[in-house]
Amino acid sequence: MEVNRNEKEIKDKSILDGIFIMVSNQSKAKWSSERLLSLYKRQYKVEKNFSVLKGPLSVTPMLLEKSNRICSMLFIMTLALQLYTLIQREAANELLKRKEYLEGVMPNNIKTCRPKTDKILSLFDNIMLIETNKRERKEIIGITSLNNTQLKILDILNVPKEVYTIEYYYKLPVNT
Repeated sequence: MEVNRNEKEIKDKSILDGIFIMVSNQSKAKWSSERLLSLYKRQYKVEKNFSVLKGPLSVTPMLLEKSNRICSMLFIMTLALQLYTLIQREAANELLKRKEYLEGVMPNNIKTCRPKTDKILSLFDNIMLIETNKRERKEIIGITSLNNTQLKILDILNVPKEVYTIEYYYKLPVNT
């Protein structure tokens, strides 16, 4: 197989090297080229949030016609993303502050000081609250106990572990 260079084509294409075409409906006085490029370069952060909504948070497509419902859904999705991000940030900050690592979150039990929120939450998938209905009244009769990794995560995130005890639920008002 023979390979040849087309010098004329290479020269013609090189004219556009280093040129980035941006189009905006804003005036150049308001939005400089540098500002537009800076905003464009941060676009990946927005895209990452959409992937979180579609992935770990599993938001399914829906048809909302009324503007107040659209605004409400956007508000809920924004809150969910903020909470998702906050869990990840707080876990990483606290682990770094303590100079500790978390085991049991990553594949092959690799230690990490920056666990992802979806991995943290998946560690609590086995937690079950057992509830019965006796004489038209709900009664909580059990809750899965926590392992050491789960207890450490609760401590790192400053979540009281008492929430995962049967005694905690008997202090709360029971719905009838």
